[in-house]
Amino acid sequence: MKVFVIIEPGYNASVWGRTIIEGLRTEAAKKRYELVFVTRGELEPENTDRLYDGIGKRLLIMVGTSIVWIEGLLRLIEGQGIHAILVNNIPMRITGNISGVHNNHDLATKTLLEYLVGNGRGRLALFGVNRNSQADILKDDLVRRMLDSAKVYYSDGSISECYRAFEKDAASYNGIICTNDIVAVYLMKRLLDAGYRIPEDCAVVSYGGSVLAEMMTPSLTTVKLNYNEMGRQAVLLYANLFRNPDKVSVVTSITCDIVERESTRGISGDSGVRLSESYKYSGKNRNINFIGDPDVGRLMEIEVALTECERTDLEIIRGIIGMRRMAELSEELFISESTLKYRIKQLLQRFGCGSRQELADMLGAYIKP
Repeated sequence: MKVFVIIEPGYNASVWGRTIIEGLRTEAAKKRYELVFVTRGELEPENTDRLYDGIGKRLLIMVGTSIVWIEGLLRLIEGQGIHAILVNNIPMRITGNISGVHNNHDLATKTLLEYLVGNGRGRLALFGVNRNSQADILKDDLVRRMLDSAKVYYSDGSISECYRAFEKDAASYNGIICTNDIVAVYLMKRLLDAGYRIPEDCAVVSYGGSVLAEMMTPSLTTVKLNYNEMGRQAVLLYANLFRNPDKVSVVTSITCDIVERESTRGISGDSGVRLSESYKYSGKNRNINFIGDPDVGRLMEIEVALTECERTDLEIIRGIIGMRRMAELSEELFISESTLKYRIKQLLQRFGCGSRQELADMLGAYIKP
């Protein structure tokens, strides 16, 4: 069976997109399906008959987060008998031709709010909302509904501009929810440089479950989102819809768990705040390229490189940051010095660095030795 997939331009360069695609490939290979990656041009009305020639049912997996891209693509395929399976998004309108696979951001956001407020942190901000991301819009909506005193800071294409708007109010918050780990890493670095203590002055939580979130100082409490499972479930849903003779719409929601780390560890107390649900988001969506932000892009490149590292490589990185001697590090890791030198050479190439010192300077701002 052929499984047709289209990916939002640029999204496959993100660690989230790469992990979803990995899940698609894993499940397709397991079931011996053929993944067919298509372009927008191939979905033009004059081309779809040729694309789906001999295919009994027209299905399309759409991988991306941009509301503008998704809505534009849905308009393009409207009337062509194509059933869209949105991956990493909840269908914005329920019809017989739209299904979806997504992480349960509603449940994750409620859990984070209850966790912070229940542990004495009731003066909250939501930081880094991208108004072209449906997941971020859902977080914005729910935070405002449950805690109308919370303030929201938008990242309209520049995370540094978002921080500049936030920093004048930073001292008034004792808890911050960031929209993803990349945003959280950026924010925590800026707060620490400004002299704030995390979590003593301000607890920080996020969404993602990235390697960088685990390795940075302090390590980041995060809702672990399973992007690989989204890819797998999208292929399974595709196959089920393909075989189902009826016209049905299915939404698969993947639950998420909080991984508690140093950015919140030890917080406790009664905030005196009670959560409610009364607000409904009515803001305007914008065509924002979150990944195109150079600050976000640099952190994303680091995260992608870290995901390609084995556990031994991560320990070597910590050793380089801590200025450990080669002999000492090789003995601790139970590898020879020649193997250690080879792995370091590979790491320098992976991160685009010319020396161990350059690598230490790049990663030392975020990762503890």
